[in-house]
Amino acid sequence: MIGIIVATHGGFAAGMVDGMELLCGRQEKVVAFGLRIEDDLDAFAEEIIRKADELDDGDGVLLLVDFVGGSPANITGGLLAGRRNMEGIAGVNFPMLLEAINSRDEGTLKELTDQCKAVGRMGIIDIKERMEDMEKEDE
Repeated sequence: MIGIIVATHGGFAAGMVDGMELLCGRQEKVVAFGLRIEDDLDAFAEEIIRKADELDDGDGVLLLVDFVGGSPANITGGLLAGRRNMEGIAGVNFPMLLEAINSRDEGTLKELTDQCKAVGRMGIIDIKERMEDMEKEDE
């Protein structure tokens, strides 16, 4: 089973995992990391690295971070360098996390990464436009 790490600033990662578990139930091999202002960056990095190594049972680990250029992305980017069994995506959103959970047993780590990127993009929708389009279809 592919392991999943969600690493963000503040409580965003924990909130996403909490919401996912509300819909999907408790999950194995899913960990949330939230960087706080008082955290030591080296200790934060060491904990992510330790957990990534622990989660990798041979199927790999998918790292989902909030945005490129932030500390969680920089730390995980360093972790990804030279490791074939880990992938990372910046710009994590809820549809992407749900896809990762629901599809992590169906293919390779690379296939899961590609699926999550596609679903993450599709999950960005202007609700007002969608509602207006639906109203037009009903007419």
